[in-house]
Amino acid sequence: MKKLLLLLFLVVLNISLYAQSSAGSRTIYDARYIVDMPTAGVLPQRILSAYGLFFSSGGLFLAFDITPLKNLNIGISYSGINLLGEGNVIMQNFPGFDIRWRIVDETKLLPAILAGISNQGHGKYYKEYDRFQTMAPGIYGAISKSFTWTLGYFALHGGINYSWEQPSGQYIPNFWLGFEHSIGHRIAIHLEFNPNFADTEKTVMSNRILLNSSIRWSAFQNITFEFVMHDLFNHTKNNSGFERWIGLEFIHNF
Repeated sequence: MKKLLLLLFLVVLNISLYAQSSAGSRTIYDARYIVDMPTAGVLPQRILSAYGLFFSSGGLFLAFDITPLKNLNIGISYSGINLLGEGNVIMQNFPGFDIRWRIVDETKLLPAILAGISNQGHGKYYKEYDRFQTMAPGIYGAISKSFTWTLGYFALHGGINYSWEQPSGQYIPNFWLGFEHSIGHRIAIHLEFNPNFADTEKTVMSNRILLNSSIRWSAFQNITFEFVMHDLFNHTKNNSGFERWIGLEFIHNF
């Protein structure tokens, strides 16, 4: 029995040591989101991604992405709150989708440039306002540039979007900025600033600015754990502090 346990431990340790996923200096997959907002990252062709996120109010978010063609990612997602704990279960009205096409691949001199369209927001879905805590990007463009230096892997991300969830008759574009940095071979930290210009009604947020962060860990090959610290400024109404979410991503070829 001891020999069997030792063997299992060594197998897990070996997989963990050589893990390659979407975090750390040995990452083989692009990060497709900073925290809430998109990057210019895409999955390689013939890759399937499954992502699950547990968030506030007993919430669960599920997303599946495939890459049928080079630089073209197609995703479908769905979420709800009160799935765990108590209270009436509230699901978003329609499944979300995300279609992204990387127009320009990154080179030593040029950043990656991507165009996309998505109706999937993040965090709680508010049926009474027909919107998410973080509004869906809508039509968006993203730009990313990565670097390798003494302390590891570093990437800058930014983008501009027009969300359909903003109040009727309002046509305000938004932008976002963020970065990721590796900590060793298998861990990365992400920080995202979203001024949320279109969120003017203050029905969900007392102040529209969002600052989010996450830590991602490529624990095993093709498996990444994520710990999200959402709304660090505590601008979401009825919250007593920033939110702590836990995510898990699985990536595999097909």
